[in-house]
Parts: sequence; C-alpha cells; structure tokens
Amino acid sequence: MGHKQVTQPLLVSATVATAYLDDEAVLLEVDGAQLHHLNACGTQIWKMITDGQTEAEIASTIAAMRGDADAATEVTGFLSSLRAARLVVESA
Repeated sequence: MGHKQVTQPLLVSATVATAYLDDEAVLLEVDGAQLHHLNACGTQIWKMITDGQTEAEIASTIAAMRGDADAATEVTGFLSSLRAARLVVESA
C-alpha cells in the first residue's frame, strides 16, 4: 500500500525552480507554470533532498528532530506526494 523507502537519493526534477522565502519555499514547475508552497517542515525536507539525502535518512532525521516515530510515516507520505507531482525523481 505505502511507498517503500528508497535507499538512493532523490533528485529535484530538472523542470523545477526553487525560491526560498525565510523558512519556507516556493517551487515552480517551469513546464507547467504551477506553483507549490512548502511550509517550514516541507522546506527542511526539500533542502535535505537537494543535499542528496535518501528517503530513509530524511525520515530518520525528521523523526529524531521531532522526537516522534510517526514523523517518519508523514515524511514518507510527503515524499510520495512530491513524486506524484513529479517534483522529485529517483536517482539512477
């Protein structure tokens, strides 16, 4: 049912441009001219993606920072939504 955590780093799609505003981010799909707003937590995850972290590393880091094991499930869901929107892709 859920997405299996990937051990390869995720990559930002080549068609996505990012602008940071304080602790939040706006993602622009250049080819579709669609905007996506990320809150502070989403932006933190986005930065981890751009730093080359794997899904497992991101989930573990966020869960440890929040002191909440359920956070890993939330991260996995968020990353699945980024995949579905084609904002990130699996590295080869």
